[in-house]
Amino acid sequence: MDSYSGADEIMAIQDRLRELRWLRKKDEVEPGVLDELTVNAVIDFQAYLYSDFGIELVPIDPEMPVIDVDTLDLLMNTPDDTYQKPQTED
Repeated sequence: MDSYSGADEIMAIQDRLRELRWLRKKDEVEPGVLDELTVNAVIDFQAYLYSDFGIELVPIDPEMPVIDVDTLDLLMNTPDDTYQKPQTED
């Protein structure tokens, strides 16, 4: 998936990132666009999977964002809270 993907597909990813708390509800993402906030949420998600589970994924490049199939699979097809962002005091 990349910046040329359909808006509905990208919005589904943004919704899932919100469900898992990688995007906050108050984050003002551009719906259906791989904007900076969305890309950074994916970067944080990938970093968490590596640091906590040892899962290495193809890193997303903020300049030319492409979300690889393995990241998409883990993000979209994993039970609800498996990879939820840990609570912090922000």
